[in-house]
Amino acid sequence: MLCRGAGPWDRQQFAWECDLRGAALQVVASRDLFLIELSVLPDDLSWGIGLLSEMLLRPHLSDHEVALAAAEQREQNAARQDEQRTALA
Repeated sequence: MLCRGAGPWDRQQFAWECDLRGAALQVVASRDLFLIELSVLPDDLSWGIGLLSEMLLRPHLSDHEVALAAAEQREQNAARQDEQRTALA
């Protein structure tokens, strides 16, 4: 959810800003861990810190984005179950 927009950027602007700067962003969340990894060029370090700040303090959590994320998660869960069934067969 944190990569779906933050602060002044909607989802597309957020992705465009990261792509424009060659930034690599990964968010991992589980029951035991929450990790945000951001790789930027040295000249973009202050921009990267600002981006992380916006992600944590002002994420975009609109009903539409939450519904999209939930649908994506359901699809991933269904695919995992299919893989497990195939492996067991």
